[in-house]
Parts: sequence; C-alpha cells; structure tokens
Amino acid sequence: NKARAAALRLERLVAEAEAKLSDAVTRHEERERAAKAKHSDEVSDLTTKLRTAEQALSESREEASRLRASLEASNQERDKEAKRAEEAMRKAMDHAEDEKQRAVAGYIAAEKVNSATMERLRAAQSETLQRTAHAEADLKVLQAEHSTCETRIRGLEAVEERLLGECEML
Repeated sequence: NKARAAALRLERLVAEAEAKLSDAVTRHEERERAAKAKHSDEVSDLTTKLRTAEQALSESREEASRLRASLEASNQERDKEAKRAEEAMRKAMDHAEDEKQRAVAGYIAAEKVNSATMERLRAAQSETLQRTAHAEADLKVLQAEHSTCETRIRGLEAVEERLLGECEML
C-alpha cells in the first residue's frame, strides 16, 4: 500500500509537474507568440518608417538635384551676364579712351592753331606798329613839307602882291 500510495503521490507529483510544465510551455509559447507579434509589428512599423524615410530621402535628392540644376543654370546666366557687362564696360572704356585721345589731339591741334594765330597776330601787330611808325614818320615829313609849302605860298603871295603893286604902278 505504501508503495501504491507513493506511486500515486509520484503520479500526482508527475501530473502536477506535467501540468506546471504544460502551463509553463503554454505561457512560454504565448509570450513567444506575443513577442513575435510585437516583433513583427515593430518590424512592420520600422519597415514602414524606413520606406517613408527612403521616399523622403529620394524626394530630397530629387529636390537637391533640381536645385543644383537651377543653381548651375543661374550661375551660368550670371556668368554670361557678367561677361556681357564686362564686355560692355571694356567697350565703353575703349570708346572713352578713343574720345579722350581725340579730345587731346583736338586740343593739341587747337593749341597749334592758336599758337600759329598768336604768331600771325604778333607779326601783324609788329608790322602794324612798323607801318604806324613809318606812317607817323611820313606824316611828319608831309607836315614839314606842308609847312614849307605854306611858307612858299605865303612868300609867292607876297611876291604876287608886290608884282601886282608894281604892275599897277606902271
């Protein structure tokens, strides 16, 4: 009987142990399923986030590419505009330099003409002064001759009066 009782106890202990083991296995399997489901949800969530991030990255790359192309086009246009402005400035400076050289040449030519005119004016003034001096000298000679002529005329008039007086007496 003792053996039977021990065997029954042993069977009961084995049954309890099996039940506990079965409960433990069931709980473990449930935890494992829950963990797998949670892991699967996390993987799915992470996959969704990864796809969203990849899409955002792709869109950012496309936007960066568009911006880079736009910037390159803008830089090229700016460079072209700078070259056009530089060329226009160079032409304007060349034109201004040409104008300056023409103005300097005109000034030099005007100075030469002015100098030649001043020389001619001085020569004409000198000639005028000489002619004036000669004319004044000639005038003095003529005045002296006029004075001499007047004196002669008076002398002749006196001779004429005397002769007329003598003729009347005759």
